[in-house]
Amino acid sequence: MSNGKIKGSIMMGIIRFLRLHRQQARLLLPEHLQRYLDTRILATGWHPEEDYLELMRVLVQIRPQSRTRGVTPFEDAARDAATTHFEGPYKSLLRKGDPARTLSNLPALWRLRHDTGEAEVELPKEGEARVLLRGYSLVAPESCELTQGTLWGMVHHSGGEDIEVTHPSCRARGHDVCEWRLSWARAPDRS
Repeated sequence: MSNGKIKGSIMMGIIRFLRLHRQQARLLLPEHLQRYLDTRILATGWHPEEDYLELMRVLVQIRPQSRTRGVTPFEDAARDAATTHFEGPYKSLLRKGDPARTLSNLPALWRLRHDTGEAEVELPKEGEARVLLRGYSLVAPESCELTQGTLWGMVHHSGGEDIEVTHPSCRARGHDVCEWRLSWARAPDRS
């Protein structure tokens, strides 16, 4: 059981979607989460990570499924959310034309959004990164898929193309740390 908290800025998009689909959401949400359909969510507030994951489980049941092969519903939802986040509250962490610099901001982004866990980014060579996540309290395959979608979104929105993300090590599969490996090509300069 997680005791971690997640920032309201992440919850707001989820709640907004569920409110747009209120009738379906009411049928699928457990009783203890029904309050989110009627309670104001502040971007600066903190909410239980378990609530976040349960709300996401309902969202992916309602949301149209991805047409991208090999992308889970959770990863796809996080990719879409990255657009909102990197055009909005986390825009200052995005470095257009430089996915490596954008990814190097992941530790700061993680601390802004979560009160547990520590993200580390290694950039072994051009167009590659290794991301490690230690001590995150929410251990679940879906949370890793959400993180994977966010990582993909960071690279994509900063100009990466042909993005590949793998998850060779996962705490939900019994490993000590979650690890992602990313590779990408830099988008051609269109100026």
